[in-house]
Amino acid sequence: FAADDATIVNLEGVLSASREGKVKKKFNFLGDPSLAGVLTAGSVEGVTLANNHTLDYGQRGYEDTKAALLDAAVAYVDETTLMIVEKDGQRVGFTASVFSTGSGIRERLTRQVALLRDLGCGAVVHLMHAGTEYKARYSARQKGIAQAAIQAGADLVVGSLIKNPGGGLAPTGGYIAGRRDLVEAASMRLTTPGIGRECGSTLGNNRLLYQGLFLAPHTVAQAVKTAVFAAKTMELLGYRAEPASSAPRHDIIQMIHFGEPEKLKKFCKGIQMGAPVDSYVTPEPWDMPGYDCPVIMAAGAFIQGASIELSCDAPMREPYTLYLQGGLTYESGKAGVLLAVEELLKD
Repeated sequence: FAADDATIVNLEGVLSASREGKVKKKFNFLGDPSLAGVLTAGSVEGVTLANNHTLDYGQRGYEDTKAALLDAAVAYVDETTLMIVEKDGQRVGFTASVFSTGSGIRERLTRQVALLRDLGCGAVVHLMHAGTEYKARYSARQKGIAQAAIQAGADLVVGSLIKNPGGGLAPTGGYIAGRRDLVEAASMRLTTPGIGRECGSTLGNNRLLYQGLFLAPHTVAQAVKTAVFAAKTMELLGYRAEPASSAPRHDIIQMIHFGEPEKLKKFCKGIQMGAPVDSYVTPEPWDMPGYDCPVIMAAGAFIQGASIELSCDAPMREPYTLYLQGGLTYESGKAGVLLAVEELLKD
């Protein structure tokens, strides 16, 4: 990122040495304050704190995070704090929102945009964190926030809650919306002047992008079938699956409640054995940065971190619930689940 004008990222977690004020939720992200130095080393100039994990450890964790960022000389923006980035005499202002809706956010953004203009900002970018993973349509909250930002006078709206619908092939994805001339300028910066968005956000990967989108509906169906198969199989073995095998589904995530750590670890081992990559590896719980308890993960994917490929993870704490997702093909997903069950049933 050192070669660009400015890098702004979504910092979705808490930087604090304290675990006080922990909010009760499925996942709490916590890191040492020294990790703010990673942002500086990576040439990140600013972050948005307007997301659903900033308050994972209450107000103290939030204040510690802001202090860590300031110590590392990293600027931040949230719903009440504005950010200005200046480069070559040009000022760009940033506002942010996470879950606010209604007339209140419109009034707030109108005041904030006006203030940024008074401070000499030639452009204002609104950073929005909202939406529901794997939903077919945008939410009313997303629409409301975007409309409020545009009506308040923001030039660009950038969303940070994105999933890549690329069928396991497309390597990237994203979006930007706002003033026509600025969107066009951004597209030309990404590709080349005179061509801009006419060639799309290809990044030299046209075939993978189009092939990934073409295969995406089928691939998602394979993952859903794998989840249903896993749910029904585990129900027959006496475990509680959520959602149930017969329930309507709106995403690819399958929860399985094991109730004890050893059975959960055995199941993860079997899933790893069925992976196309690193199938010989035995997953073990470890203190992963960003989590407040040991976490076990099983994944042998062609693309590291791909949620559409068969994988599972679980925090090692009661009720020892495992989160299973993905499966590029039903056959490989079914094989992975059966290997996990076989491992689970061993004495």
